Amino acid sequence: MDEPASPASARAPATAPRPAPEHLEFKASLLLLVLYGTLIVLLLSMALRVRNQFSRLLIAGATIILGVYVIVNIAMVTGLAPVVGVPLPLVSYGGTAMTTLMISIGLAMCAFVHRHERLRREDLGRW
Repeated sequence: MDEPASPASARAPATAPRPAPEHLEFKASLLLLVLYGTLIVLLLSMALRVRNQFSRLLIAGATIILGVYVIVNIAMVTGLAPVVGVPLPLVSYGGTAMTTLMISIGLAMCAFVHRHERLRREDLGRW
């Protein structure tokens, strides 16, 4: 008599997921570096096109924060610097680091949108 197949033998054997090929990993990391470089260049060009000093310094500060986060994270991953816990901006979840980066990029965008306005002491009011 034929015995019914057990449920365990009917299932396909479990296999581990295959890792991505190395050339795709290299291309993806190179694309990410190009995107970071593009964002930094765009922020620097925004800083050069605003009219007042405060907006220029604000955008330059956001650019420096982004650049330092990227450089420190890449140095940690490649082993050139000790691991200090700086996340990769806009990719890794970093809590406070992500919040400060998002706020600084948002302020930089706001400063660029209002780039033609001049800040005058009379417009600020009395404190």
